[in-house]
Amino acid sequence: MHYFFKLNVVSVFIAFLYFLNAELLINSYRIWILENYDDIFDDYIYPTKYLILLLSLVSLFFIIKKWLHGRMGNFWIMLLWVPYAIMLMRLFIIFFPLGDGEDPGPGFGFYMLFEFLMYQMFLFFTIMLSNAFSKNTFDKVSG
Repeated sequence: MHYFFKLNVVSVFIAFLYFLNAELLINSYRIWILENYDDIFDDYIYPTKYLILLLSLVSLFFIIKKWLHGRMGNFWIMLLWVPYAIMLMRLFIIFFPLGDGEDPGPGFGFYMLFEFLMYQMFLFFTIMLSNAFSKNTFDKVSG
């Protein structure tokens, strides 16, 4: 039960990181309207997005390595973070609804789908690396 709780805490953290990336892109036009700055994507949005990705890579590696001890059950994280991310996005939509004329572009859904799939690959490789470098690997076959 303790492992399951840790697994869910890590999944919430991962969902929050995805939520930050997604909402930063979804609401970038709102930031552009507030700032009235033409190069906001090049100067603020993309560097912030890559910084969040880099910090999440490093922090997830150490959190999974220390808390979850290299178990093969860590791959459940790849499924468990999705409901938390959906819940965070729905809460954001409830508290900050879109106004008139604030819809994202028509191809934005494809971009979010691509980002979702790339985030799954990112999680897979992060979990693989943390399992490989973990000292307490419980599911390895000792021979």
